Order: sequence, then C-alpha cells, then structure tokens
Amino acid sequence: MAIRDFRRYYIGQTASAFGDSLTPFAMAFAVLHLTGSAVDLGVVVLSTRLPVIVLTLLGGAAGDRFQRRTVMLVADLVRFVAHGGTAVLLLAGAAEIWMLVALQLVAGAGSAFFNPAAVGLVGSLAGKEQLQAANSLISISRSAASIMALSLMHI
Repeated sequence: MAIRDFRRYYIGQTASAFGDSLTPFAMAFAVLHLTGSAVDLGVVVLSTRLPVIVLTLLGGAAGDRFQRRTVMLVADLVRFVAHGGTAVLLLAGAAEIWMLVALQLVAGAGSAFFNPAAVGLVGSLAGKEQLQAANSLISISRSAASIMALSLMHI
C-alpha cells in the first residue's frame, strides 16, 4: 500500500469488486421476477460467463499489445454501458430475457478484456518484489466485498 499508484488501483478495484458481487444477485432477482424460470436464469448467467471463456485469450493479447490501463478503461466502459442498459430496461419495465442475455454477453466480453489486463497491471504497479503481497491484498478485498454484498442481500 506504500506505492501510490497501486494504492489508487486497489481502492478502485475494491469498490468495483463490491459492485461486481452485487450484480449476479440483482440479475437473479430480475430474471426470476420477469419469468420465474430457472432455465431463463441459467441462460442469463451463462451469457455472462460464456464471453469470458471464449474471449479471455484475446483479452490477454490486447492487454499485452496495448496499454493495460487503456484496455481496462475501455472494458469497464463497455461493462458500465451494458449494466446501465440493463438497469434502465429493468426500471422501465421494458426488459425481456433476450435483451438481458444480449447485455450480459456484452458485459462478459468487457470482463474478458478487463481481467487479463488487470493481472498484468498489478505486476507493473506493485513491482516483482511486492507482487505476491499485492495479489494477496486484492484477493482478500474481493472476498470481503463478496461477503459484504451477501450480507446486504439478507437485510
């Protein structure tokens, strides 16, 4: 945490991890409210994960070829637009399952590019001698964010 750039990255990623932990719960409630179908829920969840499985290698190549921060910012912007569109559709009462699937495919594609670039950026921010400690700290904060998100779901 003594390295300013890593500290800024860590704080931003901790906040983002909290939001990322809430998203699956919100999607589950939204899909079950729309259709009540476990199959529809499975399709929407798969549509978030499928692009990650298919595109992560391409995302890693992009993170190696271009500036990692730029790749991460563009990927987060893509995820923001997809999640924002989902929220607008749900709040307007206009959402249909196919729309949620399409938007989750887009959000998953953003994650497929963001995650590999983030892994590479941590090493350059923290340095080789602090990489293990930095990765441990990030892992702890992601777990804590997930626990906090779960605890909010029980309120």
